[in-house]
Amino acid sequence: MWKKLSRDQKRALKKAKRPPLPRGAQALLPSPSLLQPLHNAGWDNYTVLHNLPQTEKMSEVLWEFLAPYTPLAPDREAMEKLLAMAIVAWNVTLFPGGERAQRLRELSTTLPAEARTDFLALIREMIARKERYFAQNTRYILNYELTEGRESYHLNVLSTLLPPPQAVPADSEEKP
Repeated sequence: MWKKLSRDQKRALKKAKRPPLPRGAQALLPSPSLLQPLHNAGWDNYTVLHNLPQTEKMSEVLWEFLAPYTPLAPDREAMEKLLAMAIVAWNVTLFPGGERAQRLRELSTTLPAEARTDFLALIREMIARKERYFAQNTRYILNYELTEGRESYHLNVLSTLLPPPQAVPADSEEKP
């Protein structure tokens, strides 16, 4: 007599029978390390969408945003620090003014006293750049992954979607 399989066992068998994804399609899947902070924060109900039509890739936008600062990063460790600062500046810009200042103060207290002035100066410069050249982009950057190739870096960015356009309420007054 056959033993009845559990749902998980059936799924595992079904998955094992599936053909592997083509090589190019595998690259589209975000790595577990990119998604892990979302799981750790309790954000388990999300959908990852790739290359949406008429939506800029955030990795390309972030590289463009970073362009004037990349000479400050001669190696991977420095590039990681620069990316972290750029993402802080980018996301902080999306908060209202009072909350922005409070978050920057909180963040600067985590740094050694001798690094705070330079950190805040660079962050403020990046905030000004974001407001001047990228103000229309209101997507939050949730996480990133930097990998090093032979001659360049590859950046994978996880971000929110653009907010939906605000609906304009219909005029409820009757006009003659």
